[in-house]
Amino acid sequence: MVSGVSVFVSAEGRVRGTARAHATYPGATDLTTLLGIADLETIRRLSDATYRAVHKRSSSSLRWRTSHDIIGKIISVHRARETGFAIVTVTDLDAPAGNISIALLMDIFELTRAEAEIAASLFCKSDLSDIARERGVQLETVRGQVKAILHKVGTASQKQLMLVLSRMTQISLASESPPSFEPLQLRAAKTG
Repeated sequence: MVSGVSVFVSAEGRVRGTARAHATYPGATDLTTLLGIADLETIRRLSDATYRAVHKRSSSSLRWRTSHDIIGKIISVHRARETGFAIVTVTDLDAPAGNISIALLMDIFELTRAEAEIAASLFCKSDLSDIARERGVQLETVRGQVKAILHKVGTASQKQLMLVLSRMTQISLASESPPSFEPLQLRAAKTG
């Protein structure tokens, strides 16, 4: 199951389909099999959360980690509008956040190319000394550029900057694949 995809699940843990399409989910029909959950404690907690969402109409979330995860995944279980079902969504906290468009940062916040590259690098790796070493400049130079970035973006801290940049990944993704629009078919109005 892909991170961010929601599925309908019965109280027994059977997957009905995706929350968006209502179609039967291909492959595994058992939620724990679909997710690849093997440890009994996580299976029990997910089963309890699903039961509570279906029968008590309450929402809950749990953290799930595999041997490959650093931070893990958040499994959110919410009641569905349809009686007898819950909606389960998995968010992979270890998944890459996405790319930030350097050109977009330069355009929106009027950053220099160097500042935009540093902001993007800061988003990917939070260590200023690594950024300075990769750029072949002194740490103080990067610190000064970060201060300029914070000022231009209108944030008071690197934490606030990271929040803004995380939102920028969504804009960057949208700008990489612009929606296709069907041409409008215009007809002249009949007169007379």
